[in-house]
Amino acid sequence: MKRPAISIGMPVYNGEHFLSRSLDSLLAQDFADFELIIVDNASLDSTPSICEMYARRDSRVRYFRNPVNVGAAPNHTLAFNYSSAPYFKWAAHDDECKPSLLRRCLETFEAGPSDLQLVYPQAEIIDEKGDVQELYTVSIDCRSGRPSPGSLEC
Repeated sequence: MKRPAISIGMPVYNGEHFLSRSLDSLLAQDFADFELIIVDNASLDSTPSICEMYARRDSRVRYFRNPVNVGAAPNHTLAFNYSSAPYFKWAAHDDECKPSLLRRCLETFEAGPSDLQLVYPQAEIIDEKGDVQELYTVSIDCRSGRPSPGSLEC
């Protein structure tokens, strides 16, 4: 099996209300060479059946379910540890991504300097109907030459 260009990690817990919209937006990307790793933290709602359905429909979706809730940070770690691609993107069960997101992020990485470590899109805050409520314009300014917890200038 060929290693994908991008791994998308989606830790989730009880995400049934927006999960399908989030998964649909990721699977509709115009750059298709990715794996989507969903790690369900022992959800109590219909999250497992939604994830299983998507995993059956699309071979890029890999679904893992924890038998017990391990907590948010360990669940995020699991999602990352299951990844296999050289690039990694976090995804949330209640986010929707525009179809060009992965392609544009990858293009930015490839066009940037060799020590480039992070790219991210601008964001729009939407309501439950998908209507834009505001633009999220916070900038991540990380100028540390050696990023590590506590040493970032963010």
